[in-house]
Amino acid sequence: MKKNTQQGRADEGIKIKMGRYAQNTDVSTDKSRTEMEKVYLSARYGRILEMRELVEKLRKLGYEVTSRWLEKDPGCNENDMTADEIAEIVKENMEDLLAADTVVCFTEFPDGSPGQARGGRHVEAGMAIAWNKHLIVVGVLENAFYRGCAHERYHTSFGFLEACEDGRKAA
Repeated sequence: MKKNTQQGRADEGIKIKMGRYAQNTDVSTDKSRTEMEKVYLSARYGRILEMRELVEKLRKLGYEVTSRWLEKDPGCNENDMTADEIAEIVKENMEDLLAADTVVCFTEFPDGSPGQARGGRHVEAGMAIAWNKHLIVVGVLENAFYRGCAHERYHTSFGFLEACEDGRKAA
C-alpha cells in the first residue's frame, strides 16, 4: 500500500496535510487520541439524535464538542428557511469547524436514501482538509478525499468511541 505524505503543488503554492487509512480495520495513524480536545461532528442532518447521544458520551470523557448544529430542532427543514437563516447556520458551522482541532465525519453508504444527496458533510470534510484539521472518518470511505486525507478511520461510531475511551485512559 502506498504511504501518503505531505504533498503539494509548488506551482500553485498548495500544501495539504495528507493522512493514511486502513481499508479494512479501525486505525489511528499519526495523532494520538489524547491530542484530540475540541471535536466537530459532521453527519447527515437526519442522524442528529444519534449524534446528540455521542456528544453526551464524548463530553463525559472530557472532550469539547463544537458542533452547534446539534442543538437545532431535529425537524428543521432548510427548504423552510430564509436566505438569512441559512447564512447564519453556515456561518455558525464554519466557526465551529475552525474552533475544533479534529473533525469527525460520519459517512453513508451511497444507496440513494433520502437526505444523502445534500452532502453538507462533504463540504465540512473539505474545509477540514483545507484548514489542516485532523480528519476522522466513521463509516465507509465515500470518495477519494476520505481515502487520501483521513488520518483515522473507524467502521462504526462504537469503534470511534472505544478509541476515545482508550485515549483518555492512556492520558
